[in-house]
This record gives sequence, structure tokens and C-alpha cells, in this order.
Amino acid sequence: MIKVFILSDVRLYRDGLIACLPLRTNVAVVGAAPYRLEAIHRIRAARPDVVLADLSERANLHVVRAVATTSPRVRIVALSVWEVEQDIVACAAAGVHGYVSHDASVDELLAVVERVAGGEAFCSAETAALARRLSRHRADAQVPGALTYREREIARLIEGGRSNKEIASELSIELATVKNHVHNILEKLRVRRRGEVAAKLRGAPAPRDDERVTSF
Repeated sequence: MIKVFILSDVRLYRDGLIACLPLRTNVAVVGAAPYRLEAIHRIRAARPDVVLADLSERANLHVVRAVATTSPRVRIVALSVWEVEQDIVACAAAGVHGYVSHDASVDELLAVVERVAGGEAFCSAETAALARRLSRHRADAQVPGALTYREREIARLIEGGRSNKEIASELSIELATVKNHVHNILEKLRVRRRGEVAAKLRGAPAPRDDERVTSF
């Protein structure tokens, strides 16, 4: 038997799920509550296997995050999620294990509940594709190839021991512009000091003339 707790600020939503979910013999609703801090304590007391969290209001993510922290064994399924980058990233960071889009059917919801309760992480094909794109983007951001032509040009000068003032003079750009580029370089390469740039650049392609840009 899969024990389910429902989190939603919409009473009709809660009551509707309470009425239809038990029609499946392997699902039992052990509680329901709006998004209030006391809901966290009610979930801990009910000890559900799965929390169904209505996230049509993204502001409620802080409660979901608290549930994931205080009840780490509970699996969380986000309901009414719009499959856009910011929502998927926010849900993943909050500890969500499964996603059900705003237009899913009850049968689709129950299928997700069963899979998540069984230890799987589940999302739609569209969300999975988005997650893969985000993963590639994060990986790219950690390698020098993610730098722009100008950033790689400045990074090579940093590697050569040039100061910001010397770089500005050599490239005929403002010192403030160099500082902005250096900040971006350190952030993209995930390093804190200029001296670490050289190690990240080893094996990276040098900037090519056909990449040159006219704006700085």
C-alpha cells in the first residue's frame, strides 16, 4: 500500500484527489493540508511514502524544500509543473523526485506515484530532454570552450602574466571592461584566482580569427 499525503492550497484540488486516489487499491491518502508550516509537522506524523505537492504556485517551493529536509525518506511528486527551465531547476533543487505536468490525467499521476514510490525518479520525455540540455549546459560552462572569443583572448593574456592594466592597453579596451571579462572568466571556469586560469586552459583551443567579434 502506497501512503500519500497531499499538499495544495486549493481545497477542491485536495478533496478531488482524496476522492479519486483511493479508487486504486494500492493507494491510501493519509493526510492533506494547505501550504502552511504546520503541514511539515503533519507530514512527519503521517509518515507517507509520497507527498503530492501542488506547485502551480512556485512560491510554495520553500515548504517542499523543508519537507525534503525534515522527512528525507519521503518521495515528493510535483503536480501542475510547467515544463520550463526555471521551474524544473527549482523543483530539482528543492528535492522533488517526480513531475506531473498541469495537463496530466489521474491515471498518469498514479503511474508516476507508483514509480516514484518504487524508488525511481520520474519525469516526462519533454522534462527529461530539458534536464539533459541543462546538464550539457552546466558541463560546458566548466570548460574553456564555453568562453567567448574575447574571454579566451584575455584568459591567454592572464596565463602570460599580464595585469588587467596591461591587458587593457594591449587590446585597446577600457580597464573596467577587462575587469568585467576577468570576472566572467573566473566564474565560467569555476576558479577563484587568476593563477588557476592557466591550469584550466591547458589543452583548450586558442581563439581563432574567424570567431573575432567587433563588440566588447
